[in-house]
Amino acid sequence: MIKRFLVFFVFLFITKLSNACVCDVPNIFLEFYASKYVFYGEIISKTYPKDSLTYTFTFKIEKHFKDGDRPENLTFTWPSEPKYRDKVYSDCDYEVNIGDKLLVFAQNKNGKLNFGLNCSNSSKGLSLRSPESLKNAPRFKVLNYHLNFDYYFFNQTKPITNIDSIMTPFKSNKYSNIKEGVIIMFDVDTNGLVSKSNIWVTNGFELNKIDSLVGTFDIINKEYRLPENNLEKDALDISKKIKKWQIMRFKQGGMAVNSRQYLMFSVDKNEQIQYKQFFYLVN
Repeated sequence: MIKRFLVFFVFLFITKLSNACVCDVPNIFLEFYASKYVFYGEIISKTYPKDSLTYTFTFKIEKHFKDGDRPENLTFTWPSEPKYRDKVYSDCDYEVNIGDKLLVFAQNKNGKLNFGLNCSNSSKGLSLRSPESLKNAPRFKVLNYHLNFDYYFFNQTKPITNIDSIMTPFKSNKYSNIKEGVIIMFDVDTNGLVSKSNIWVTNGFELNKIDSLVGTFDIINKEYRLPENNLEKDALDISKKIKKWQIMRFKQGGMAVNSRQYLMFSVDKNEQIQYKQFFYLVN
């Protein structure tokens, strides 16, 4: 799925430094879909237990953005500020106080309703794009897309088909003077069945414009070009024999989704074909 012609496109990358948090904010439509509550509210209370290692705070909710149960107040518990835990403050830490107004995407995590302000569309205040995105989010139909793995939402999957067995007849082939590998793009349905496999191209791909108001698109998986060498030809032949993949599901609720998967085929030091699962960086 592509958003605004650039990528909600495959994979996540998180870098943790000693005193910094760097991560990508997830796609707002997917986070909306995965959340039990999406709301805007003001913190009206904040209390600490005797050991001060945590604090509990309560929202008075001004506006709910999702249909369903709409409580007037919601309460959450977070680790307390670093000063109470003998910890040096870092960019990974965040806190809230009475009077703060927040946009919250709350999900059930480890059996408890919670949210965070890092790696999330939850934020203090409303960003410029949030109101329009939240207005359109209920229109987002998740099963209309082929979704790339994102650690925030989905379980990581791999092929069930025994690729090593498929590759055995190709191991006697030599791939001399081939420096570049090739990426094969797979469409996998909600039953884990592979419906399409073609060479991935970095530009010139076509988009299926699913909903212009929401602003989301899906890359069309088709034959954009023919194989240009023996490695690409054999990689494509191998890929066409891969029929089954593990089902990708939302971590919250376990709903199966159509997924977009990738394998990279390249040449090892013995000039034989090899493969690995390939992931893109989220932009």
